Amino acid sequence: MKIAQYYSHLNGWEHIRVHKTAMWAQIEQVVGSVDASQCLTKVSKERRTHGTVFFSPIEMNKRFKTELSTHGWKERRTSRQRYRLS
Repeated sequence: MKIAQYYSHLNGWEHIRVHKTAMWAQIEQVVGSVDASQCLTKVSKERRTHGTVFFSPIEMNKRFKTELSTHGWKERRTSRQRYRLS
């Protein structure tokens, strides 16, 4: 797989390219190592595209998660408390 386009929210892409070059190299390596043809597993059940095979986002996410974990990446979430205005 290759990176075809970039979307830089608040110049995030530029920041990573300049200040976190090792991180960007790992991201490019992971994207390059994922074989997208193995993710063509979703068979459409819709009337207009019935039987057509599409890329499975679930399968693609699994492959990215597996490849990123080999580089020591892990999922990290923060919980936000919601406040009510009184």
